[in-house]
Amino acid sequence: MNVLKFGGTSVATADAMRQVRSIIEPERGSVVVLSACGGVTNRLLEAVRKAGFGESETSTAILQEIEERHVNLCNELFSNTNILHNVLSNVKKLCMELRVFCQGVSLLGECTARSLDAAASYGERLSTLVFSKYCTSVGMKVQLFDAREIMRTDSEYLQAKINFPALQQLALEKLIPLLSSGEIVITQGFIGSDDNGVTTTLGRGGSDLSAALIGAAIAANNILIYTDVSGVASADPRIIPTAKPIPVMSFSEARELSFYGAKVLHPETILPAVERGIPVRVLNTFAPGDAGTLIVARRDTERAGLSAVTLKKECSMLRVHGVSNINQHAELYHQLSEITSEVYATLSGESVCTVIFSASKLDREALIAHFSDWKIDVDSCTLLCAVGARIDGTTVTEFTKALGEFEPWVVISGSSNGCLLAVLPPAVAVAALQAVHDCIIAD
Repeated sequence: MNVLKFGGTSVATADAMRQVRSIIEPERGSVVVLSACGGVTNRLLEAVRKAGFGESETSTAILQEIEERHVNLCNELFSNTNILHNVLSNVKKLCMELRVFCQGVSLLGECTARSLDAAASYGERLSTLVFSKYCTSVGMKVQLFDAREIMRTDSEYLQAKINFPALQQLALEKLIPLLSSGEIVITQGFIGSDDNGVTTTLGRGGSDLSAALIGAAIAANNILIYTDVSGVASADPRIIPTAKPIPVMSFSEARELSFYGAKVLHPETILPAVERGIPVRVLNTFAPGDAGTLIVARRDTERAGLSAVTLKKECSMLRVHGVSNINQHAELYHQLSEITSEVYATLSGESVCTVIFSASKLDREALIAHFSDWKIDVDSCTLLCAVGARIDGTTVTEFTKALGEFEPWVVISGSSNGCLLAVLPPAVAVAALQAVHDCIIAD
């Protein structure tokens, strides 16, 4: 009994849906969690916001575009005219509901968080409708299941929190019987409902979170996260062409990589599965034979070394002079919290405090003005992060040696024992990334 999750690119086209069908066909008694077709969620949110702003014509045009996209999908997937007409009728019914909903938002003249959640849910509801009907049309035994029947949440719209005991009980009552009969259950990621039956969404990475939560609730054997890449790579392959998928990595390694800029799955979303010892594998929908990356709670290894490296761009390094007591440190961090919530590293020396933080929306003059009461130096920088399951003194030496010619401003340990950080001038960051990857990781 597995949970298979497919992201937006995996269901974006008719060919992609055919590929997903071929992957899930052997998975009897498993749950398939789908995202909305790629790009649809953003368009839905734009449509309902435009309706709230009184831009009804623009909203209507976006909704028409969304309907046409799903109609075109159906025309490509269904060759039987009777089946096609039936599916199109269901698609158009959902799209009409959505139009009426946006008209109501327009009449009220406001778009609330609750309205955004309601509108966003139509993306997953449409993708699962079309895909489940397609699977049935080619002879597969599947069951379309509304995730809102089991994904019980609070009423914190846009980022609702799951009531896991309620999910477990509802899954036992409604989902397990279907799986026990050998059905392949197709359901929506990202969406749930509160105690009053109002639709909610789970926020960033919500479909991955849905898969992990459902997997935890039904004690799945595996959770398989299908994307458009073959697992988590040792570096961004767009920057480092020699980057390779990492066969096995720990949750801690994945968390560090994500925090410091890697475009991997959002680690916190799979935490419910990892905590319960359920293996999570990141796989490629379009290359299903590739091994991908297995993410486990802990990775025990006798061999020290690094497994992956990434860059966090658009950072600032702030050096504050004259910070000599705890009260001054507290005041400094209070002022810092007023301009950023993303602090990546701190280093305290004798009367000097160095802080590296996200500064993508700040310029140098704004920073200097904000800290006008302090004597400061500020520089733009890029943060290079390298992770590994076990880092020893030799690893640190190799890391520092690989970076030598690039003259990093600071080299420090990260937030865990499995992470090393280097603060670099932006102009040399990519070359430094290549050097670390070639000298340490590629070996």
